[in-house]
Amino acid sequence: MIIPLPYSHETFEKYYRQFGPTPKLAFIEIALVVAKRLFEQTSARPPSDVFLKQMLEISWNVIENEGLPQPLSNKETGEAKAPDYDYYTSLVESVLSQLPRHRSEDSLRILLGQLFIAMLGREFKSCRLSYQELDPQGDCARQSLDNCNDRISGSHCEDCPYFIALSSPQHRKLFTRSWVGDQPVKEEELAVFLPEDFRGLRIFWYLYIRSVN
Repeated sequence: MIIPLPYSHETFEKYYRQFGPTPKLAFIEIALVVAKRLFEQTSARPPSDVFLKQMLEISWNVIENEGLPQPLSNKETGEAKAPDYDYYTSLVESVLSQLPRHRSEDSLRILLGQLFIAMLGREFKSCRLSYQELDPQGDCARQSLDNCNDRISGSHCEDCPYFIALSSPQHRKLFTRSWVGDQPVKEEELAVFLPEDFRGLRIFWYLYIRSVN
């Protein structure tokens, strides 16, 4: 299912510019909110903002050195491929090697790995539909709070096109329509399943890859 963008490029540009005067500062500010929310969800002890900003600055340098993906043209759809986890793990370790040890290092690994997938993964326009995939018992792992609490992108994949292609109300409608639980999804749970700070990160990514290619 391919959904056309509901916004003009000018709307995206205005959204992007409110976060900071440079791409690096915009990334750090947006990703800091994502990082702090993830630590709150997992109840892990968070590092200081100073530590997180230093980590995100190093991560930005890694992202720039690795090279951002080429944006798709309007006619291209791209292909959703499985992430190369060995590759992303090596990037995570390269960042952590430049920082002091922290007691929440396992949580930092989870955070960084997902950030790198979100920023370095190739663009595609057709969702994998993992957010509604059922196991043999009829349950959906991506609709479980326990499973989504340690995911920066909630129910969706880190490179999911829906965070860009859909507005917040459209995304909520799509997700609640696919809900498989016996009880309706609660409003406070939607903040975990469909995190708006991550939508901001993906919109930033969408704009930035087009500004440098």
